Amino acid sequence: DDYRQASHLVMKCGLKSTYHRHDDDNGILLHSLGRDWLIDSGLFLHEAEDERRVYVRSPVAHSVSMPEGAATLRKPFGDPEAHWGIREDEKCEDRMVSTDPVPRNVASCFQLPADLDLVSCDDVGEVVFEDAEGRRLTISKTAGAKTRLDVKCGQEGEERRGWTSPRYNVLEPCHHVRFRTIDAGESMELGFDIRLETPGS
Repeated sequence: DDYRQASHLVMKCGLKSTYHRHDDDNGILLHSLGRDWLIDSGLFLHEAEDERRVYVRSPVAHSVSMPEGAATLRKPFGDPEAHWGIREDEKCEDRMVSTDPVPRNVASCFQLPADLDLVSCDDVGEVVFEDAEGRRLTISKTAGAKTRLDVKCGQEGEERRGWTSPRYNVLEPCHHVRFRTIDAGESMELGFDIRLETPGS
């Protein structure tokens, strides 16, 4: 019973490998109250050219913030132009700095299990999910640039979103929440509050 009340938050911070990895630098995972709330994309396949594998490995399939249209930096000390990531020698802070000279919009994405029900989404700054026991996860934008908010689940096509791989060679739909900045700029700030509530709390 005590374990079911525990919370476990994981953040991947730092470029520790240039191969055999997902592009999930700054990604977070959340397990609490005996279940997963924020998840990643899982394994799927080791076929590097498979477009589903490319998606599963990409930043958009994880709970991360990322500059749109920039490739992920896989070299600790490579050419920083048009790339983003965290160098191994950098400290983990509550901000992300890009050396990319091109102003870009930023997408902050969150992946959640498909068994959660979408309770509300205001299209701008807050989304609420609920599980079968009435426990709620709320993600709210608390500061920064103007954003548009949307939620997809199992979207195919040119912009694949909302898929996870719970076991090898299997893809299943999941919720994909995206806060996307409206106006690109050289500098922007985004802040989020992630809140878990139980019935009666």
